[in-house]
Amino acid sequence: MKPRHLGWFLAAALALGSPLWAGENWIYSRTDNFELFSTASEKESRRVLVELEQFRASFLATFPLGRAHEPRATVVLFDTDRQFTPYKPVYKGKPKDVLGFFVPAQDEVTIALTAETADPDIAYPIEVIFHEYVHLLLFAHDLQLPLWLDEGLAEFYSTFQVEDNSIVFGQPKTSYIEWLNYTALMPLKELFAVTKKSADYNEENRRASFYAQSWLLTHFLICGTDRTNTDKLIRFLLLQKTSPGKMDANFREAFSMTPAVLEVELRNYIESGWYHTRKAKLPVADLSAKISFRPATDFERDFALLNLRWRVRHSGDATQSALQLAEQQPSSPRPFELLAAIAMQDGETAKATQYLERAAELKSNNAYVYWALAGDILRELTREFSIDYRLPPRRAADLRFWLDRALELSPDYFQAQETMAFLEAFAPGIRVPVVLRLQEAVHQMTDPTRTLLALAIIRWRLGDQPTSAKIIESLLASPQAAPEVKAAARTLRERLATTDAVRP
Repeated sequence: MKPRHLGWFLAAALALGSPLWAGENWIYSRTDNFELFSTASEKESRRVLVELEQFRASFLATFPLGRAHEPRATVVLFDTDRQFTPYKPVYKGKPKDVLGFFVPAQDEVTIALTAETADPDIAYPIEVIFHEYVHLLLFAHDLQLPLWLDEGLAEFYSTFQVEDNSIVFGQPKTSYIEWLNYTALMPLKELFAVTKKSADYNEENRRASFYAQSWLLTHFLICGTDRTNTDKLIRFLLLQKTSPGKMDANFREAFSMTPAVLEVELRNYIESGWYHTRKAKLPVADLSAKISFRPATDFERDFALLNLRWRVRHSGDATQSALQLAEQQPSSPRPFELLAAIAMQDGETAKATQYLERAAELKSNNAYVYWALAGDILRELTREFSIDYRLPPRRAADLRFWLDRALELSPDYFQAQETMAFLEAFAPGIRVPVVLRLQEAVHQMTDPTRTLLALAIIRWRLGDQPTSAKIIESLLASPQAAPEVKAAARTLRERLATTDAVRP
């Protein structure tokens, strides 16, 4: 069956109640951090889940990212490449020749891969899935890295192995080393300029060079003999973020050399043949005994595949198919979560809100549903910023219910905490214990400025004008604060300066 015909057959199968995958045995399992649908054996599926949990814990231990909300992670594991092909990303009208891929989104991240590979040198499915999960963690922690480093870190950590009670990262990738020994290095300026739309990222031979050199540069900076290179890399990334148009100058300032000099060092690194690894203690034990499987229901299988196909291809028939699934399983929030994502993608925000409300009514366990629902409504109600605005009591109660639920499901959901801060700032009454918890979380946020603005309003409303004034001054002095945040802070400062100001 050709991939472009799959959507029609899927819709027809759902409508007729005749599954397309009757000859395939789908199994299901869930761990603390992953949900897996698989046509592979229980042994292979268990292995994937165990190593995913071990890898997640090990990556966060060796590459500390701090606390953050991680979107729901769904893994679809196909036993054969034939099963996988209709769900692969498409480039120039054809499925890409990949063993696995990662699709990021705020509501859900999806990893899909196959247990079958014709290349005996590839340790399926381990390297592919570890590579993709690095992307998930970097995405969840809002690290917006250049593409070469994003892929370089994913490749560097993909060689993760457990040895007794230890973990090993950064083992040499033979295929890349062989490729680089017979291929001219891409100038670093070109490497740094590659995006996901570039031919160097999408066309097979050019993609091989991009991945190989991204791995090499990352390995050199982390495992090379100069252990100060990692700090220099961080400095370079910060400079690039503030002055993206000055790559050469930023590189010289961070590394005290030109890109051309580093290219020579990289070539020497290849020719030396010496590649060190990083070793650390395994932070979690084997979880095999705790993982159990059951047959996936027809609904679970059909939804998982529909969800996967829409997320990678955004097929136009997904709405109708999701509605049919909702009719089949009226108690499940999952079709409505997907329908909300589709509506949001299509710019139909009112419809997306309706679907999110329905998912919430059905007790969705996805924290994003509640945050998105509260955030969209709160933004609409407070579109015209005024420190004197107060939410209607009934609406404030609904918003609090949704945000409390989001933080119950994901206590480190900093976006939900920011939204909660604005809710308390504009609610008819202020929940002081909630505000105290928000204050404790501020220092962990990537960008705390909006939350600080809300806390300044709250402190003003509580009569603590000195604290409010201190927060305002720090916001006005912060280069991180957005113009609209500073404008609102000035408005509040003017109110504080009015001697006859009356607190609402």
